[in-house]
Amino acid sequence: MDHENTPVESGNASEPTPQQVLEYLDWLDDPATIEGLALRFSITRSHLQALLQRLEDRGEITADAGLQHVYVHQTTDDDSESAVADGSGRNPRPPTPDSARLEIALDELLAVLANDRRRDAIRVLNDWQPDVDERGFVTTPELAHGIDTGTLRTHDTRPGTEAVKSLYVALHETHVPRLDAAGLVDYRTLGRASTLEPLPLLGEVADVLAYLEAIMEATEP
Repeated sequence: MDHENTPVESGNASEPTPQQVLEYLDWLDDPATIEGLALRFSITRSHLQALLQRLEDRGEITADAGLQHVYVHQTTDDDSESAVADGSGRNPRPPTPDSARLEIALDELLAVLANDRRRDAIRVLNDWQPDVDERGFVTTPELAHGIDTGTLRTHDTRPGTEAVKSLYVALHETHVPRLDAAGLVDYRTLGRASTLEPLPLLGEVADVLAYLEAIMEATEP
């Protein structure tokens, strides 16, 4: 990039202020590398990293590690769109869920997400969009079919396989009551016809789950 018309820093060029770094990043068309920023402001990489760490801690920039460089860009309202494609094969940083809204303790959240069947149930229930004329709750057998097929459908009367029947028992006796206790669903026990209705917290926990899974996918070799 041509740096002839870059903003001119004031003060001691060896010690840029955080505002000067932010103004320079705002001026750039593309994210900058740490090497490029160190060269631009004529400071050592270690001093620059300390400054960038303060900015990242304040949520004003994002640093994405590539194969040979660390790319730095300002944080925006939609950080996923401004993530850097640096050729490393890693996915962009996923959008951060609004964790301030979560009305669930951390230990409880981690306990709920610790089981793969509960994670499956959260995904399927969160993806379910009932039609206008469709009831807003599902039965436990319907949830078992939904987890088995990946798509939740009400009035699903197909005979279940042994695997689905085993899943139904686990959901009915363990996992759905656990989701109910955590406030993710409204569970009403009526024998085999027990019903559950997703609550708003389920969608928020599903966002956290998707965020964690995106992080794990991005860090895989």
